[in-house]
Amino acid sequence: MSFTNIAVLGLGNVGRLVARLLHESGFSVTAFDSLPGEANQPFERRILDVSNKDDLAEALAACEAVISCLPYHLNAAVAAAAHAHDLNYFDLTEDVTVTKTVRELAKTSKGVMAPQCGLAPGYIGIIGAHLAERFETLRAIKLRVGALPQHPTLSNPLPVRRARTFSPSSHCSAHTLSKPWASVSFIASRNLTSASVGMVA
Repeated sequence: MSFTNIAVLGLGNVGRLVARLLHESGFSVTAFDSLPGEANQPFERRILDVSNKDDLAEALAACEAVISCLPYHLNAAVAAAAHAHDLNYFDLTEDVTVTKTVRELAKTSKGVMAPQCGLAPGYIGIIGAHLAERFETLRAIKLRVGALPQHPTLSNPLPVRRARTFSPSSHCSAHTLSKPWASVSFIASRNLTSASVGMVA
């Protein structure tokens, strides 16, 4: 699989970063968003309403791959368009329904159909691989990502905008001090997504 022309759909913070990194890596990037944005981007930027199937098909015509940085509910249609045009497809969603749809499309696809390239399992796998390089031998790697509940209940009364659902310190204290331990913890947004990567050697 080799491609150079990539469409990046959705230019929020993550989409802009993806487009910029791809551009800096030598790819030809055309980025699409529903709104006009910053004019001083190093890549081509166009306005696109992805809900219009004809416009979406036209936008993807000159590309070999599409990376969707859109909200999850738009990804099934983008994946279908990529499949119809034999493109390689990647998205950042962790939505189960979208992932099932993409996996079904992958059965008859001529290109790669890769859902869930975002935080988990995407980025968290990259962090794990990077940390694993530091060990001569490795017995196990455990990767854990915390997430907010979709529907908080009284048995899980976390305030959606303010609660941590995974505690890196609790995770670390569960391991003995005799084992080498590496931990990365970060907050991805104000709406609180936290992640911890742990390795036990």
